[in-house]
Amino acid sequence: MMLLGYAFGGVWLGLNVLVMELFRFSRRFTKLRNEPN
Repeated sequence: MMLLGYAFGGVWLGLNVLVMELFRFSRRFTKLRNEPN
């Protein structure tokens, strides 16, 4: 049971990092798209 909680914590941490990276990439992409080239 402890191993299951540890695995779930690792998955949750990875998911949070993934969401943060995706949000940062989305912000950078919209900023880059709004700038006229």
